[in-house]
Amino acid sequence: MSTSKVYVNHQTPGMRLSSEMHAVLDVQGYILAINPVFVQCLRSTEEQLAGTDFKALLTPSAQELLTHTIQQALQQPDQPLPIKLDLQLADKQQQSQIKGRLLANNGQLYLVANLVVLQDAPLARFRRFFDMSLLDIVIILDQERRIIYANQGFSDMLGYLWRDTKNQPFDQFIHPEDSQIVIQAFDELKLAEGITKRLINRILLAEGGCKWIAWSALFAKGYYYVIANDVTENKQQELRITELLSDTMYLNQQLARQNEELSISRTQLTEAMKELEVRNFELDQFVYRVSHDLRAPLASILGLINLAKIDPNKTANFPRYLEMMSISIERLEQFITSLLDYSKGGRADSISEEIQFQLIIQEVLNDLKFAKYLYRLKIDTYIEPELKFINEPMRVRIIFSNIISNAVKFQNLQRQENWLKIRIESSSEEPDVISISFQDNGIGISQEVLNNIFSMFYRGTEMSDGAGLGLYIVKQTVERLNGKVVLNSVENEGTNIRILLPNLKA
Repeated sequence: MSTSKVYVNHQTPGMRLSSEMHAVLDVQGYILAINPVFVQCLRSTEEQLAGTDFKALLTPSAQELLTHTIQQALQQPDQPLPIKLDLQLADKQQQSQIKGRLLANNGQLYLVANLVVLQDAPLARFRRFFDMSLLDIVIILDQERRIIYANQGFSDMLGYLWRDTKNQPFDQFIHPEDSQIVIQAFDELKLAEGITKRLINRILLAEGGCKWIAWSALFAKGYYYVIANDVTENKQQELRITELLSDTMYLNQQLARQNEELSISRTQLTEAMKELEVRNFELDQFVYRVSHDLRAPLASILGLINLAKIDPNKTANFPRYLEMMSISIERLEQFITSLLDYSKGGRADSISEEIQFQLIIQEVLNDLKFAKYLYRLKIDTYIEPELKFINEPMRVRIIFSNIISNAVKFQNLQRQENWLKIRIESSSEEPDVISISFQDNGIGISQEVLNNIFSMFYRGTEMSDGAGLGLYIVKQTVERLNGKVVLNSVENEGTNIRILLPNLKA
């Protein structure tokens, strides 16, 4: 730790109670005050940090960045500047980073930030994953065979609620007559890490009775991975099971046949594990981005509240603080709306009825009536006369909401007139398909980023302050309706989005 200065604790009650990281620095970067959350994240004590050079906690490149940002902040007092710093912690096994904002006020620097752990958490591989439709049951057990993960198929097939199975011994769900052979199989797996083992046994149902399952499992890195299929409902399999119980000789033949059939599951398990890693990475990114985008506006608001409390000119600066808080709240509201659209698009019931396009457009505009610069956008709508279109209203509305919202947000304010043309008509290319086009004269999209615009959390322009979910939701929703979406755009000229949707009236 570098040479210390005299430490004067400038910590406020708000800083001490905050769930965010707060620090007050002098113009040279020495710590004047630091709250308990910051101390805990730095794995130190307040006594060790008090009066020390904050730059000593950073990597060399981060030290240079902090020095540069301090100079900027002093030149732009009361203007929060974004900052991202890599920490130089004693624990080399984990690379950490803080993200937040730095503000200069009355000769002092105020840092409000959050800690980001860049290395994946060791249990990330066990998080919930998707698209395992070929498998009835997927479970993960710890070394004591307690259930730490069970998919929806486990609940649907056996009738247990997740709260009744979480952290419970898997042994208690096995039929008593099969318990010994199953426990022996798990013990053998533990001794032969990475080797797949296959077995058929009975699992007890929540409401009584049991089902036969054929399962494959392996033990790796301290956890059991198990995939299983229900073989009870197959009448031929039921006959085989009955013969297995009455004829020992046939039991051996049948087990050999089952082993041959389940050899296919080994390939499926390998593929499933690869897919699991991909899905876990995507889920980690999703969780990180969601938590960051939810917490960032709240952190900004809390920081502004703390600044307002200590600002000697709070009466004069209060309107500006309110405006900055309003901007953060609007960002939070936009992000939550995007998440709700994403959730609705994925979970909406498949209910088809005649679509009233004019009503949907009016509802979307009502939702946007307080949007900035909505009044500048002229919307011209053409709907083919006598057009009768049957599909899912909820998902169609999600499409219109995101595209119209983008047209409002990304207007070219240098133009005297901004417009959005919506054209809805029968497709001339395919029968029983309608074409919906959205054409605007907004800021457009550069060719360099055009291939990434439908990606989750992707922001194609610095003007975007949203979640980066809008066009991703549009594409996902169109595909759920078995449609197609094509986007063409020229930077500084405008964007044209054309959507083809099947008409279910037939």
